[in-house]
Amino acid sequence: MNAFSFSLKEFLRIILQVMKRISHIDFHALQVAFVSKKLSEHLYPEHVEPITIVAFLHDIGFLMPRYLRSIEKLPSEETFITLERLLKFDHSIKAFGKMHSLFGKKLIRYLPIENEYGNAIALHHTSAEQLDVKNKVHVIANIIHLADFISLSTLKQNFDYDRVKELISEVTASSDYFPHVVSAFKEIFYPEAPWFLLFEYNDLVEQLLYGTKRILSYAELEHALDVLVFLVDHKSPFTRKHTESVVFTASEIASELDLTDDEIISLELAAKVHDVGKMATPVKILEKPSNLDQKELWIMRKHVYDSYSILGGEKSCMAHEWICWATEHHERLDGSGYPFKKNAKELSLPSRILMVADMLVAIVEDRPYRKSMTLEEALKILQNDALNGKLDVDVVKTVEKMIKNGFHPILERGVSEEILEEIQKETQVESSLFQHDLIE
Repeated sequence: MNAFSFSLKEFLRIILQVMKRISHIDFHALQVAFVSKKLSEHLYPEHVEPITIVAFLHDIGFLMPRYLRSIEKLPSEETFITLERLLKFDHSIKAFGKMHSLFGKKLIRYLPIENEYGNAIALHHTSAEQLDVKNKVHVIANIIHLADFISLSTLKQNFDYDRVKELISEVTASSDYFPHVVSAFKEIFYPEAPWFLLFEYNDLVEQLLYGTKRILSYAELEHALDVLVFLVDHKSPFTRKHTESVVFTASEIASELDLTDDEIISLELAAKVHDVGKMATPVKILEKPSNLDQKELWIMRKHVYDSYSILGGEKSCMAHEWICWATEHHERLDGSGYPFKKNAKELSLPSRILMVADMLVAIVEDRPYRKSMTLEEALKILQNDALNGKLDVDVVKTVEKMIKNGFHPILERGVSEEILEEIQKETQVESSLFQHDLIE
């Protein structure tokens, strides 16, 4: 399978893993997708797949980096982010629980889903009284709204026969939902089986992915991965340009070393996702103003394995070589790297290029515990590691030649900055909301 045979199903699995590891909203997302799928089979049978997918992604706005960053800083006895904490925080700011919906609408634009469905995400907390029953997207939003209510109700409370009867009564009596959506819900959820399935995680995953066979075009894959780049790099001001600078640097090195066009494109994909696991790394680790101790270093190093798991692990590595390259950027030729302790025999040229590109960019970036170093200082470190058998000598020599010819690895502006500006502009949120923490 080549770099360009990446399916929508594989990308949805990546998003599911991100939800599971970062915001812990995966079960909720799967439940909402399932209920919405069953309703769409009844109401819009020709649009089941896109409705199911947009329902699965309805809370993708909760992955916004500054959102998660602020939640992490809230005083709490809980050690990780939960859906309840996210919803509570969203209600505490000026959008009254709808900010994540606006963010989600904008993020969805870059994903391989029809743009019209973005408005369904924006409106998924809007009651039927404020919607137009003749507008298909409004009805889809209402479907998701109902599915969201069912999921939140079943996740928050003890769930049994009495609670099912209460839920059906609450839905029937509510003016939040269109009557024909309620009728479809009561018919579909009259049998016991759909209620039982709501709590079967693996079955819900199958319900989401079953029949999804579309292969993404390269442009669709690139744009989808750009969303991940944005979510990773904007978690901390110290990494705002990191991933795209690594993409740029790795691509330039590969070109100098005469890799094929397909190899360069594959390497660029690898570079885009190499740090996706850092979404799960606590801000207090990413921004500690002094060197990490051994326990903290262990947590930091886990980001590579988190990337490996999020991207699909061994199965995905076997299917897509570039995913392997992405998860090898902290390995070293002498076997001293992490997390797999691979050695020179196991590390291909693209992986070796990505190692050097990542290291070069990191050295010349500001870090919380030091200021950026010069290119000359960075080159000395790379040369020393090459001399000691850690980095590829030819790759480092290529970088040396590039620097002498005026190359600089840091991009001044990339796609993630464009995504940020688009979200700022269209959600009419002041820039300070993103430039600083939502709360101090």
